[in-house]
Order: sequence, then C-alpha cells, then structure tokens
Amino acid sequence: MKNIRPFGWVIIALNAYFLINFFMGLDGTESDTVLGIGFMFLVFWLALMNTVLYVLYRVTAGEYRDWETDRKSVV
Repeated sequence: MKNIRPFGWVIIALNAYFLINFFMGLDGTESDTVLGIGFMFLVFWLALMNTVLYVLYRVTAGEYRDWETDRKSVV
C-alpha cells in the first residue's frame, strides 16, 4: 500500500465516500424495490466512475512508453 500514487488514494476515497453515503442514507421506511434500485444505481455509478478514473490513472502514470515497440509486440 506504500507505493500507491496520490491519485490512487483519490480513487479509494471516492469509492469509500459513495459507499458510506449510500449506507448512511438508508432507513427502514423504503421498500425493498427502492433499495434494490438504489443499490443497482450505486454499482453502475461506481463501475462507470472507476473506469473513467482508471483511464486517468493510467494516462497520468508519468512513465514514458515507446509506442512503436508496443505496437510491434501486439502485431
């Protein structure tokens, strides 16, 4: 865990924020259907958010990549 870049900690913090926010907003008055739809929306949102953040994490890696070598290894 020591080698995680600062942007990695931002990703972890955002995930924790949305999970905590979802569970703190629950009370016993909602029906099971409302809870299920809310949880499905949460899972969809986290998947979408993590995909975008992962792309940003990889793009901002700061290491140089030789695209010609990478392209030749794929072909």
